[in-house]
Amino acid sequence: MKNAVKPQPRMVRLLDREPRASISTPPAKPSTDPPFKIEKGVPIPAMRNASRWIDQLPLDEMLVGDSLFLKDRKAIPQQIRNRAKQLKIEITVRALAGGVRLWRSA
Repeated sequence: MKNAVKPQPRMVRLLDREPRASISTPPAKPSTDPPFKIEKGVPIPAMRNASRWIDQLPLDEMLVGDSLFLKDRKAIPQQIRNRAKQLKIEITVRALAGGVRLWRSA
């Protein structure tokens, strides 16, 4: 029995298998409401332009070590980081109680 051949597991192709019994759900009732409603005469709201107040920040006047405190902010907008990059200055930002402080670091 030392040289006995082990039986190979039977390979079953997916096409040879019997389909599983599908779990059927009751058909959904057709909705009487259309999925979208076209509306006419709705005015387009004005864009919120954050760059107006960002352009007023004196980033270009700051020296290394100077800081600004932005009250009632949880994070610094990406526009401020982009503005600092345009001016070729580096800033460091920390969230503090009541707002965000940014320092010119280089």
